[in-house]
Amino acid sequence: MNNRARAFPRFVLLAGLTLGIVLALVWSMVLSERGIRRLYLEFEAYRASTVLAEAFRLSPNLVPVDNRVLGFGIYSQDGSVLFRMGTAPGRLAIPVAPASFPKMRIGASSLILERPLGPEGSDMPGMGFMMRRSRPGGQPPPFGGRPFGGMGFSLSTMPRALWLEYGIGGYARQRLALLGGAAFATLALLGVFILLVRLYRRNAELRESEIRSRELVQLGEAARTLVHEIKNPLGVIRIQAATLKRLGGSEAAEKARAKALLIDEEVLRLAGLADRIREFLKGGEGEARELELRSWLRDFVARYSGQLALSGENDTGPAWVRVDPERLSLALDNLVRNALEACPDPAPDVALARRGRQWELVVSDDGPGVPAELVQRIFEPFFTTKEKGTGIGLALARRVARSAGGELAYRSRPGGGAVFVLSLPARRGTSR
Repeated sequence: MNNRARAFPRFVLLAGLTLGIVLALVWSMVLSERGIRRLYLEFEAYRASTVLAEAFRLSPNLVPVDNRVLGFGIYSQDGSVLFRMGTAPGRLAIPVAPASFPKMRIGASSLILERPLGPEGSDMPGMGFMMRRSRPGGQPPPFGGRPFGGMGFSLSTMPRALWLEYGIGGYARQRLALLGGAAFATLALLGVFILLVRLYRRNAELRESEIRSRELVQLGEAARTLVHEIKNPLGVIRIQAATLKRLGGSEAAEKARAKALLIDEEVLRLAGLADRIREFLKGGEGEARELELRSWLRDFVARYSGQLALSGENDTGPAWVRVDPERLSLALDNLVRNALEACPDPAPDVALARRGRQWELVVSDDGPGVPAELVQRIFEPFFTTKEKGTGIGLALARRVARSAGGELAYRSRPGGGAVFVLSLPARRGTSR
């Protein structure tokens, strides 16, 4: 695996770790803030209960009113109510085990607190508003050791617990806002992560494409120079081969003539290859003009003297496109040559069809077709599966189609064979 291939997994890993750290910090801050706000709410509720309990101790009939206190009650050892206001219940279940006190429940709009009064209340961290005071005999004084406003209480009716419902105001909304903000931040960061990964991959693809394009440009320059240098020697060789072909009269001359014919054939093949490379390296759309495809295709098929079958002759409407006829003929020649090499019998079929805003030139044969694993590569320049192939024909045909605003595509044929579709934009025009 090269460095460019390893760079993407490293980037994803680094970006993922950074995202994880940022999300951990965000959620840590949110949960910490939520804990602080809950602690402050609990403190406020304990403070309010302490104030009300102290007011009840001083004067049971003058308990102050707090707008956030929705209900308040004082209960004896057996759970009967000694003082009750607002939503406080008429009776409270006093737990036998002191460890089950205090109890706190936070609902949607209020907090309910149940806590002990007396010695147990002093065991609550930071909330010891009723400190134990020694009495003769070792017994703690009831409710802090002070009389309740001059009122006498027996042991069975001594204040034992309080109940408080405290309005939490916007606490629930704030908690939801915190969690919602954290969730939104999480989604936003995930979106940024996905965007960064896509941008990185896109930039990597663009860099790869730029490198390939640069290599193709360099290859094109080399090929253009090579074609230019080959043409002149080929001309000289053909002239000398023609001289040899005119020899006759002796057995040696006949052998030389046969070899000259072979030389001439190979020279023509090399000259054709050079011409195809030169055409491939040409840019632009050539000498494009308005062309009526239906009549042009009949003339094209006629050149092959029965080696091709023409379909769609029942259609008579004009099929106008804008293309360089010479380059279109060169492209279609490459497709037909491949079809004839794949399966000359039965004859390959050439058809013209209309699909939406496109005219399609369809070349099909009954040959073996293209293996599925090679379909993505057949249009690459210089890629070929033939022993004597050049890999230029299909790449050239696609370049011609694209330069005219069209496309060349491959389709497998049901039952075997290959179908190449060269599409061109339909136009309304007249012959020029």
